[in-house]
Amino acid sequence: MDDLLDELAGLHAALGAASTDLRLIGGLAVRLHVGEEARRTGDIDLVAMTEEARDALLGTLTARGYLVGTTGQWWRAAPADGSRRFVDVASHPVVDVRTFDRVHLRGTPRQVSVGAARVQLAAATDLALLKLMACRDQDLVDLLLLAASSAMDVREIARSAERDDIERRVAGGAVRARHELARGGLAAAAHQALGRAARDEELRALTAVLRALEQEGL
Repeated sequence: MDDLLDELAGLHAALGAASTDLRLIGGLAVRLHVGEEARRTGDIDLVAMTEEARDALLGTLTARGYLVGTTGQWWRAAPADGSRRFVDVASHPVVDVRTFDRVHLRGTPRQVSVGAARVQLAAATDLALLKLMACRDQDLVDLLLLAASSAMDVREIARSAERDDIERRVAGGAVRARHELARGGLAAAAHQALGRAARDEELRALTAVLRALEQEGL
C-alpha cells in the first residue's frame, strides 16, 4: 500500500467501532471503487455520519499529530511536519462551502479492506452526485471511470438531487460534462489526469449515463 492508504487504514484502526460511521468520498474513494487506474490524489476525504464519529475522528487526528482547522461544516487536518497529506472531514449532510447546498449520502456504502481495516466507501451513485456538483476537470475524469466500472442507478441520482433541491446544480454539471465530452475536453483531461487516453468503452459508458440523466430532466 502507499502512504495515503496506510494512513487511511491507520485512522480506521485507531477509531475502532467509530469508523463504521465514516464514509470515504473524493478521489481516493473513486480509486477504491474502480482500481489502480484511477487518478492519484493527495487527500483523504471523509464524511462523519454522526457527531460522535466526527468528534472521535477529529480527536484521533489531533492525537496523531495533525493540526486541525475548520471552515463551516468542513474540517481540514494537516500534518504538523508540513507534508501535503491532508485529511478533510465533513459532517453529514455534506455542505458545499461555496453555495451552502446540502447533499445527503443515501446509497448503501461499499465495504472494502484496506490493510487490516474495513473502510466504508460512499456508494457510486453518491460519488457521482458529488462529482456532478463539483464538476471540475478532475471530477469529470472520476465520473468517466465510475460510469465505466459501476452499475450506476441514474434514477437514484435524480431522486436524491430532487430531495436535496439541487437539481439545477446537478443539471449544470451534466450539461458541462456533455459539452466537454462532445468537444474533446474530457479526453484531454483524462490524458492529463490518468496519463493515458480515455478508452472507447469508458466514453460510451459516460455517454449512456449522461443520456439517462437527460431523460430524468438533468
